[in-house]
Amino acid sequence: PPPPPPEEDTGDVTGTVSQSRKAPIAGATVSWSGPESGSTTTDAAGSYLAAELVPGTYTFTASASACRARSAQVTVSGGSTTTQDFRLRC
Repeated sequence: PPPPPPEEDTGDVTGTVSQSRKAPIAGATVSWSGPESGSTTTDAAGSYLAAELVPGTYTFTASASACRARSAQVTVSGGSTTTQDFRLRC
């Protein structure tokens, strides 16, 4: 039989950033620190993707102008996608 496929050794985190009234925030910054660090910007629908992260525990922070930043701890597992949404007070 063929060998099993290699295990995925990275994971993704995705989610949306919205205002307290549920309106998406385009152009918000989502940054993360942990085993790796980086940042990305939300699209027109308020969505972001942090791809191919080394497994471990990260602190994700969402921020936008005129809004209060929010942070959350996210555990990334290899081969899986974790969803972390943020609702900011603006």
